[in-house]
Amino acid sequence: MKKIIYSVFDKHVKIARFLMVLLTIFLLVLIMPKSSKFKYEFNKLKPWLHKDLIAPFDYSILKSDQKIKNEEKEIRENAPLYYKYQNEVIKKKEIELKNTLTDLRYYNEGTKILNYIFNKGIIGLLNNFEGSKTVLLYKNDVYSTLSFTDFFTIQSASTYIKDIRYSSNKAKKQLETPLQTLLEINVKYDKYLTDKHIIDEIQNIALIEGRVQYGELIVAKGQTVDADIYQKLVSLKKTHESKSVSSSKNSLRTIGYFLLCSILTFLLVVIINSRKSHLFFDTSKLLLILFNFFLFVALSIFLINFLPNYLYIIPFCLLPITLKAFLDDDEALYTHLFSILLISFNAPNPLEFILLQFSAGFVLLLSSKEFFKRSYFFKTSFKIIGIYLIIYFGLSFIQNTSLINVNWQNVGLLIASGILTLFSFPLIYVYERLFGLLSEVTLFEMTDTNNPLLKQLAEKAPGTFQHSLQVSSIAESVANNVGANSMMVRAGALYHDVGKMKNPLYFIENQSKGINPHNEITFEESAEIIIKHVSDGIELAKQNNIPDPIIDFIRSHHGTSTVNYFYKKHLNAFPEDKNLMENFKYRGPKPFSKETAILMMADAVEAASRSLIEITQENIDSLVESIVNGQMNNLQFENADITFKEIKQIKKVLKKKLLSVNHIRRI
Repeated sequence: MKKIIYSVFDKHVKIARFLMVLLTIFLLVLIMPKSSKFKYEFNKLKPWLHKDLIAPFDYSILKSDQKIKNEEKEIRENAPLYYKYQNEVIKKKEIELKNTLTDLRYYNEGTKILNYIFNKGIIGLLNNFEGSKTVLLYKNDVYSTLSFTDFFTIQSASTYIKDIRYSSNKAKKQLETPLQTLLEINVKYDKYLTDKHIIDEIQNIALIEGRVQYGELIVAKGQTVDADIYQKLVSLKKTHESKSVSSSKNSLRTIGYFLLCSILTFLLVVIINSRKSHLFFDTSKLLLILFNFFLFVALSIFLINFLPNYLYIIPFCLLPITLKAFLDDDEALYTHLFSILLISFNAPNPLEFILLQFSAGFVLLLSSKEFFKRSYFFKTSFKIIGIYLIIYFGLSFIQNTSLINVNWQNVGLLIASGILTLFSFPLIYVYERLFGLLSEVTLFEMTDTNNPLLKQLAEKAPGTFQHSLQVSSIAESVANNVGANSMMVRAGALYHDVGKMKNPLYFIENQSKGINPHNEITFEESAEIIIKHVSDGIELAKQNNIPDPIIDFIRSHHGTSTVNYFYKKHLNAFPEDKNLMENFKYRGPKPFSKETAILMMADAVEAASRSLIEITQENIDSLVESIVNGQMNNLQFENADITFKEIKQIKKVLKKKLLSVNHIRRI
């Protein structure tokens, strides 16, 4: 029944991983540009490097962005200002005047002055007042074109009231001050209509400034691309890429992208999986590869669509650097290569792009893995910049034969791209948290015996610490021989028995001569203490922030095996209690990776070798065969991605290593 459950679970996991690959392909097809790509590259004031270009159809010459911006600026500067006349102000002010005057004999004279001022209009000036602008006044359902001098302002109206000739001095005394206090703007600015006028005018700007006829020579080979030719080429490119195509052609393009993305994605997964068979069994690593593959393609397509001249600023070498921290060199190289190939299909100057990016990535992967050194990232950045410049200048000299014609913008972008690879250090940390993986940097730090938890182990359980060191050495050698992650195995081996710190004297490697606390307790209690070192180890590891992948080694290094010594002792003392075997078994889980399986074998044979009275080739061979075959018969490796061939190789290495280690130890 358990085998059936494992089989069903394994099948579902494989289906899920297959769906991950299909989802990646779907997303890649989704982001691919749907318009037809213009196949020529060109730069202003640079020679035309292609053959003579003849117009393939009639098309309009579009105005340059700068010309359109200049026209927009002119429209904004010369746009009239819209104002509205407020009719109700005069009536309101006449009433207020009547209520203000103490002598109503002068009311009619006052209303005549008010009517003159308000009929002419008191205009509200803007903060950025420009007296030269035209005013469009909406009054009595009619627009009139006026200027600012045709209106009063509050100040000029007040001056007018002060300077006009009244019917008498008494009239002036009665009316001057009240009239000045009644002044109010009645010609108000209409921002909505002004802005609408500007927007309408901008929308009516002619975007075309000429036309190219079918068969007309646009540019000859070697001719300098001046401003006029450049605009013709830009117009041709935009017309070509925006040409509507039939739905059948769109469907064919989508099918083409699907075939291209499918073959490259499946080739990537299949090639890596054929060289490293564990990839398709490791969801986190597969997800890491597919995520980065899609991420760099998506970022590149975005820039190609919107900022094609800035494609080289993308730090493509971040991909192999970060993957190299978690995967093998060939896995990182293939992911980098296939992403570059897919991007190049839409990239400007595809051959130049492939040569630059692949060369930099390949040289980078040839360098050693020294992520634990801060200088590594700076050296890597300088290497990438150097490779970029050598190749780019070489290509430029071949094409242009002059420093003057080198595209210095691309040079700057390539240097910036090399500098941006310094972000690989924090990116590695982010990927560790995001995908639950451990980089070479963290693993190197974990294997430092000055780690606080390992120092505690050395102080509280020195025998266990020595055992862990021996197991780590043996397991690392085994991992190197079967293509497993040797650094991961080494780290897991150093921490696998940290739980023994809680009760160090109950483990034989820490006992002094003649002192054995197991003599004072029952066999079941002894087994429980031995078994509990796994859960104690997990607890200590979590308290000390040990990463989960290392804790997995603590969990699984005994699998579901039995504490045979105390179980046999119990059976000898109580032969009728055969059903109590569960009390003498570890809780699991069983090893679920090649690395955890290697640790189980190395741990068991190293511990057992300490009980050998005589170290001979025959005794070591017998011991290793007995222990490893017993673990296999007990189905301890059924969840691990390890083959019989690998187990056979592991036995050979264990025998050789044990013989060497034990001889050295006994001298």
